[in-house]
Amino acid sequence: MVTSTTLAEFAPETLAPGKYAYRLLLTGGGAGSRSAEIGGDDDDTVRGRAGGDAVSDDPSDNAGRGEQTGQAGHAGSASGERGEGNGYVPVHVVRGVQDGPCLLVLAAVHGDEYEGVQTVIELSAAVQPKELCGTLLLVPVANVDAYRSGTRCSAADGGNLARAFPGSPDGSYTERLAWHLQQALIRRCDFLLDLHSAGTHYAMPLMTGFDAREGADSAVRSRDAALCFGVPVAWAHDTVSPGRTVSMASELGIPWIYVEGFGGRRIRKDEQRLYTEGAWRLMAHLGMLAAPELRLAGEPQPVELILTGDGNLDGADLAACDGFFVPAADLLDELREGDLVGTIVDWRGAVLQTVRADGSGVVMLLRQTPVVSRGDALYTLARKEGTDDVD
Repeated sequence: MVTSTTLAEFAPETLAPGKYAYRLLLTGGGAGSRSAEIGGDDDDTVRGRAGGDAVSDDPSDNAGRGEQTGQAGHAGSASGERGEGNGYVPVHVVRGVQDGPCLLVLAAVHGDEYEGVQTVIELSAAVQPKELCGTLLLVPVANVDAYRSGTRCSAADGGNLARAFPGSPDGSYTERLAWHLQQALIRRCDFLLDLHSAGTHYAMPLMTGFDAREGADSAVRSRDAALCFGVPVAWAHDTVSPGRTVSMASELGIPWIYVEGFGGRRIRKDEQRLYTEGAWRLMAHLGMLAAPELRLAGEPQPVELILTGDGNLDGADLAACDGFFVPAADLLDELREGDLVGTIVDWRGAVLQTVRADGSGVVMLLRQTPVVSRGDALYTLARKEGTDDVD
């Protein structure tokens, strides 16, 4: 069963050992919170409030309910959410039988990034209270509105949740969403794991990003966590751009890592396995598993490449015209300033723009959708650790 709860009522630290599912409402209205512990059987049916329809906490199960119940707004919009104010955040809580840290795992901050969603689904089903030391806060879909529309940003207001923190209790949909996430979840955790991928139009190598700010107390813990996660590339951020989940955590002194993957609105089986295994490794690293040897299969893949830079993908090189982008470089290629990244051509093949590297570095983001409009990001470079090349 799923409990509808508000920011004021949500108190996972008071729960007895067990597994719980919540809808964290973005407004304070509604019937209030009711106990909803997930049973130990295999019944995954999620029931609504007494006297109401059965409601799943999987947003895709309820698509179109706004129209069916006569509510205003398109199916899946923040304003059509079964009368529950301006939307909700699904939160799964696993309380361990032993004390330990609180790990927050976020997925689908961007609605077209699905690898994290599957990871959280798998963790929610697999992690058992008897093996857990501490508390696991799992958010399968941080931005339900964007997830339902299959877009990076919120359909309700066009806001990018990954640029909206700390948010506002009285702002737009995306600002309120950011506010509730940081107030209810980020502030409660001892470590943040934010799962991303390159989304619809881009590709990125499978990698972790971590806090490398000089003098930050959380930086060493972030680096250690990134290196234990078990993916081949790590990106050390000596500065953190504002508005992110991780910048919010940094302000609070909370260590964090994030994960990026290839994207393309497709889940690649081998890559997905490393997302999920990495999450288990992180829990073991944090001392959250009573018997980690039962969950970890072999040694993690070693980190082969450590990069540095601020990681601000908003600073990617942009298309100067509309056209068809033909890349010449590939992910993780090492480029020198002036090297060919690709060309933008018209329908006849005439070159409209020759795209050359604006500095030296390693290709970390590359446009995959060939059709581009002026102002679309094309690529991003990062420095190799220990070099003086610029992004």
